[in-house]
Amino acid sequence: MHILQQKIIASLIKQPGLRFNKLRPEGVESNQFVYHLKVLMRDKLIKQTGNLYQLTVGGKQLADKLSYKDFRPRVQPKIVTMLVCKNSKGEYLWQKRTKEPFHGLVSFPYGKLHLGETIQEAATRELQEKTNMAGKLQHTGDAYWLVYENDELIIHVLCHLFRVNNPKLTKGLIIPPDCFWLALDKIDKTSLVPGIFELVKLKQPHLDQIVSVNIAK
Repeated sequence: MHILQQKIIASLIKQPGLRFNKLRPEGVESNQFVYHLKVLMRDKLIKQTGNLYQLTVGGKQLADKLSYKDFRPRVQPKIVTMLVCKNSKGEYLWQKRTKEPFHGLVSFPYGKLHLGETIQEAATRELQEKTNMAGKLQHTGDAYWLVYENDELIIHVLCHLFRVNNPKLTKGLIIPPDCFWLALDKIDKTSLVPGIFELVKLKQPHLDQIVSVNIAK
């Protein structure tokens, strides 16, 4: 983002509505300022309401993510729901990861919350999307999950853990090819995503509990 566009956004973060002459920095030519103003309006980051320029919803979303020191998006912890599904045989449902990080490793199904969802809604959606199943979800707790590689942070996740006993396949669907049932004591722990086993072994997860793993490659 051009430095002049950054200044426009920064001004509208501090003042929810400004007139043209108050928004244009001193010493900046009007034509140059108008060009960058139009770029921000084209990108739907600002809007004009009467004589005032204001941040749009998209502009406010951007403002919420920015570091005001360097005007770059802040890297923030993710929020996920993790599904610990168990069947009547005592087997757990596992999913082989098909994307980085942890491509090829195995975990319980999990996924990020979507904007506007409750954690219950997110867990219900993830259960259907990741496993083609439905069932009664019990929120059993929350914990932070951090994974380092050679002391560099790869992921920092707030994990909402849900247990699902005997989930049922949605009519007409089959279990996805990347999912499989296997007892906890049968799983090859070297194939697991780092920290997954420790997360599920927490008896009553809560936010002062942190599962932190450092892997070396």
